[in-house]
Parts: sequence; structure tokens; C-alpha cells
Amino acid sequence: MKKEDFESLQRGMAEADAFLGGEREGFIVHAPLDVRAIRARTDLKRRDFADRYHLDPRAVEQWEQGRRRPERGTEMYLRLIGHDPEGVARMVSQAVREEQAGYEGRSRDARARRGKD
Repeated sequence: MKKEDFESLQRGMAEADAFLGGEREGFIVHAPLDVRAIRARTDLKRRDFADRYHLDPRAVEQWEQGRRRPERGTEMYLRLIGHDPEGVARMVSQAVREEQAGYEGRSRDARARRGKD
């Protein structure tokens, strides 16, 4: 191990010790996200949860088992689901409908253009 890496670890441990000792200013605590608890609040099985919120079921499984952590944007999305599962589900459903309508419209336009050529 390089000397600077060891010193960085020492500083980190000292900061963690200070935080645990009651110093709260100047520290950011990153609490792990409990994806299983969020899903449990929705009362959905893992596959249904993933389908409802357009997530990869394998990723949900890995997050719940602690093998992976969601990326920052996905973590925020999961927090929003935890805060308002029904509201987020409605917004996702609406966005999917709008996306499909746009795709169908583009497909019709492309078919019409091909017919004119």
C-alpha cells in the first residue's frame, strides 16, 4: 500500500471516529438505501415491482441482496418510489403511454413516407 493511500485511510478513520463521537458538522453521511423495504411498502413481488417502475428485475435483486448499489439517479428514483409509490407509478405509466404514442406516430409517418416514394 502506498503511503498516501494509508494516510488517506487514517484520515477517513479519524473523521468517522469524530462523527461517531458526536461531531456532526462538516460530515456527510451516506445512509445505504434499503431497496427491499421500499419494495415491501408497495406490497409487490420483485418482478412486479420491476415491471411497474420499469426497472431491471436482476438489478432489483442485486440491490436487495447488497451485491450492487443503484447509481445516483436510480437511487433518487427509488427514494421517490418509497415516498409516493402510487404517484410515481401513475407518472411512469403516463410516460410510457406518451412514448408509445410518439413511437406509433413516427411509425405511421415513416410508413406514409415510404408509400409516397
